[in-house]
Amino acid sequence: MRFTKQLNASASGQCDQMVIADAASDVSRQAGVIGAAATAATAAASPQVKPITGSVAVGATVIGVAADAVEQMARPNTGQTVVNLVGAGLQEAANNNPVGKVVAPLTNEIVEAWKQTGASQSIQDWVNQRVEKIGGTP
Repeated sequence: MRFTKQLNASASGQCDQMVIADAASDVSRQAGVIGAAATAATAAASPQVKPITGSVAVGATVIGVAADAVEQMARPNTGQTVVNLVGAGLQEAANNNPVGKVVAPLTNEIVEAWKQTGASQSIQDWVNQRVEKIGGTP
């Protein structure tokens, strides 16, 4: 079954791109979860452990950004990029308040839930329409 699915997917380069984009999206999402957990652990960790948990948080962030870049190359969507940047900005702002790092996993889940809402999709659609009007690929 798996081989057949791969064979059918290989018949169309477009399908291969969607598989790559979906996988990159999944990697990015999981990297965000790990990064948020490591950020929370860093806030509560002893001085000896903070460099390790901080490094994990930074590493997860780098992996998430790289996975987002791969997804955008495979499936361009400027609106999604804008929504992701807004979400990242909100998370960073939350992390900069005194309790923000402790509740980073909760903040991460709230931002991810917002990305699935109609409001988020409306922003994506609006940005993509503007990009198309100026002759770009959304």
